[in-house]
Amino acid sequence: TGTGTGTSGNGAIGTIGGSLTNNGTLNAGVAGATNTALNVNGGFTNGAAGILSLMVAAHNPSSPLINVTGTSTLDGKLYLNYAGLSGTPTIGDFYPLIYSSLGYQGDFSSFYASSDGNASGSCTSIAVHSSAWKDVWQCGSLYFAELVNGNNLGIQVIAETDIPEPASLALLGAGLLGFGYARRRRQSV
Repeated sequence: TGTGTGTSGNGAIGTIGGSLTNNGTLNAGVAGATNTALNVNGGFTNGAAGILSLMVAAHNPSSPLINVTGTSTLDGKLYLNYAGLSGTPTIGDFYPLIYSSLGYQGDFSSFYASSDGNASGSCTSIAVHSSAWKDVWQCGSLYFAELVNGNNLGIQVIAETDIPEPASLALLGAGLLGFGYARRRRQSV
């Protein structure tokens, strides 16, 4: 809904005067451009069939590719296209993707990152969630952590050693449960 102005060369930039729902492929970001964003003056929904393709043109850019004045509802696929970079992302790189003034609902169901411009691939979800990350995705030898910090959603490239092993998490959880049970039992005696 709403009307839009701007360009859509390598990716959409400009302003949408209303809410935006993506059920196809939405390309945002422009290779080689700086301070370019798609501004949505309303809510943003990436539907279950939607592919949100975001092209980054710099390592650690300073601003997001999409600014939303409402709530962002996330589903479908997030595709990080790094064709505009000189080289591949490296550990520690952070890419701010979406600023949503009223926060987020839902989450992407799949993720892919590449420089080939083809969003049809898929990365492997690493089933580890922490207080810092919503999801962690493995794409070949690279690991991408999706994080929401307040109103900002971004992707950070992390090292494999930063990801807790599921067995370690299970052992920690069992230990905490045992500690809680022993403490409760001691208090009741």
